[in-house]
Amino acid sequence: MSVCVLPEQIRADMARLAEAATPHEACGLLVVALDRGRYVIRRLLPSDNVTALNPTAHFEVDPALILSTQRALRSEAGAVMGVWHSHPSGAAIPSETDRARATDHRQLWLISAPRAGVWDTRAYEFLADMGDFHPIMIQP
Repeated sequence: MSVCVLPEQIRADMARLAEAATPHEACGLLVVALDRGRYVIRRLLPSDNVTALNPTAHFEVDPALILSTQRALRSEAGAVMGVWHSHPSGAAIPSETDRARATDHRQLWLISAPRAGVWDTRAYEFLADMGDFHPIMIQP
């Protein structure tokens, strides 16, 4: 996969949620369709950041949301789960913590961070065999 289709309304929702959570990291899940080699984001499911660590530098999606989303996706043909979170005091690139926590091969991760007064969102595909993220292009 080399392209992520991110509808403008979902991008705007991410920016609003990230701004409201600052200085803490915001987070949520993505319902993603795989369509002809593209990740197509269908929905953003916001989550409370339930991390037991410092929420300004770490995030954890509510486990109850993860389980309910996994159950719901069983009946949604071609849909998978992606991850979104913000870096309120950093760049929209995966951190070492993100690398350590990512496990699902080819899972889509979106990261939002402030840049020049607006929230910049970037997309990455986690490649488990390489143990790293690969940047992918975003289209509206």
